[in-house]
Amino acid sequence: MTRIRHLDRAPITEAIIDFRVQLPDSFRAEAFEPIQPALAKAYPVLEKQKLFEGGIRLSGEQVSQTTQDKGIHGFIFRNNEQGRVAQFRRNGFTFNKLRLYTDWEDVFGEAWRLWLEYVAIAQPLTVTRIAVRYVNHIAIPLPFNFPEFLTDPPTIPDGIPQMFTDFFKRVVVHDTESGLFVNIIQAIERKPDPTEVVFLLDVDAYAQEEHAPNSSALEPRFRQLHELKNRIFFGSITEKTAEMFE
Repeated sequence: MTRIRHLDRAPITEAIIDFRVQLPDSFRAEAFEPIQPALAKAYPVLEKQKLFEGGIRLSGEQVSQTTQDKGIHGFIFRNNEQGRVAQFRRNGFTFNKLRLYTDWEDVFGEAWRLWLEYVAIAQPLTVTRIAVRYVNHIAIPLPFNFPEFLTDPPTIPDGIPQMFTDFFKRVVVHDTESGLFVNIIQAIERKPDPTEVVFLLDVDAYAQEEHAPNSSALEPRFRQLHELKNRIFFGSITEKTAEMFE
């Protein structure tokens, strides 16, 4: 396996730290809005998230669509300059770090700081799912030989034309030792630049288990997810590819 290490120019286009929770029935998302002044300096852009529920109504032979406004689902706090997004929602908290990626300690440290703010406001009954997801876009110059860059490259059976224009693969892995799961998506993305092909590697490591919101097990569990994500990422690329991003 390719040596695991920090890459200064990692091909990460988005890193996601996600908490799914169960809140008290009486909680209303409007309770998140008063935190805006405290976050305004670091997250100057505020957006409301509204939830709509659609359906189909049958009346005799007539069919009509219905839409019900379910009210405010949450608030999104953005820092577009730094590529940071914090989502305070009725079903959980998510922190997104877009380009340019820094490092795990910075990203998780900020996510954890905001998670504690979320807990103080929402008072979750329990955490039901946690996840660490990293979306990578790896630009491979043309002409290319996939095995030079990827350990599990797209393949076509012998005896049929070897030129393909699209590719998509999804695998779900269960690490029985840790009890963690990983969704791995690989795809080729079309790009107007004719000199390269862009390979998508989307690694979503998660644990579907209950934790108290203030549990001391949460932080170590997230670090396990991050370590598993790293094993998947570096296990999917060759040393040549890793060197492209150092």
